[in-house]
Amino acid sequence: MKYLSNYNLKNKRVLVLGGSGTIGKEVCLALKEHKAHITNLDLKDDIILKRNKINFTKFRLDMSKKSINFFKKIVKNKTPEIFINCSYPHSKGWSNMKFKDPNISKIKKNIDLQLTFTIWSTQFIADQMKRKKIKGKILLLGSIYGVIPQDENLYKNSNIKINSIYSSIKGGLINLTKQLAVYYGRYSIRANIISPGGLKGKIISSNAQQKPSFIKKYTQTVPLNRMAKAEDVASAAIFLVSDASDYITGTNLILDGGKTLI
Repeated sequence: MKYLSNYNLKNKRVLVLGGSGTIGKEVCLALKEHKAHITNLDLKDDIILKRNKINFTKFRLDMSKKSINFFKKIVKNKTPEIFINCSYPHSKGWSNMKFKDPNISKIKKNIDLQLTFTIWSTQFIADQMKRKKIKGKILLLGSIYGVIPQDENLYKNSNIKINSIYSSIKGGLINLTKQLAVYYGRYSIRANIISPGGLKGKIISSNAQQKPSFIKKYTQTVPLNRMAKAEDVASAAIFLVSDASDYITGTNLILDGGKTLI
């Protein structure tokens, strides 16, 4: 029974950033099943999370002074034992950005939203954990495209565009995780990241559905012969924020059905 108890998250204070999104929602539901105390920070609440009585606090993720001060207040008032960042903020027109014709202002905007804020917020939370002697867990969300380049042929004739900024940001998050793990490990604070492969269903950045032809084409590149599900990510998240992974830090858990092996 001691091994099962390592997965116990009962009454753990968990702050989830972007908990109303496709992946974030499943992570919140998995945490709820494990009886954690969850606060979801997002721009909009989710009806399923509301039914499950998951605490929601409206939050606009940007680098404005108002947003940063609001985030500081939340973290200082009730410093989480676990912080999970599932957010995927992006500027208008992000899904239509062209690889060969990058827009400098959009590059800066999305780096601020997806990378700069994450660097600042994770370090701020880790410092609060350190100050209050909390043996905290930090979990970020990456992508296999922070490890391997996007395959232009795979996305040809699909309604999904590739862009260099996405890969650059995700690669940055992976290395941020390693740096956090090395620096804060001495304070018993762990940091890990999950890098999923292609998620089946809605295109997160545009709300459009993936074309069946793309799903078939993508699946053929995966040894397990399917695309990822949000539930796959949620299951991995539970492991990485529980004591079952107590000796794991700085790890990039590639969750891709074996795609990056071939």
